Amino acid sequence: MKLTNEVAVYVPSTLGESNADPALISRIVDQALTDLSVVNGGATVTNGIGAWLSHDGKLVKESVTIVSSNCETITLQTLRTLAKLRKTIRESMKQEAVTVRVNGVLYIR
Repeated sequence: MKLTNEVAVYVPSTLGESNADPALISRIVDQALTDLSVVNGGATVTNGIGAWLSHDGKLVKESVTIVSSNCETITLQTLRTLAKLRKTIRESMKQEAVTVRVNGVLYIR
């Protein structure tokens, strides 16, 4: 089997501008692992640090959990799963935007 495609969703560690409850983060990561495993057969978690510059020029850093999944073909079901996960994260974690990655290209909305 050759899995040449990859999708991923980035789970932040904040609830709005405050630190999120670790139980909430864990629940969302588990949901992403489950949903991506259903459509692609498996998923992997990678921990990282995200950073950006605030409006006043200060560096803002936060922990992120990247849930990725490889597949032979990116199907409509896979893309719908990513969209659903993005919406869940945006709403439950009060995010202005959520990042997903498809074959190395980031989509932030």
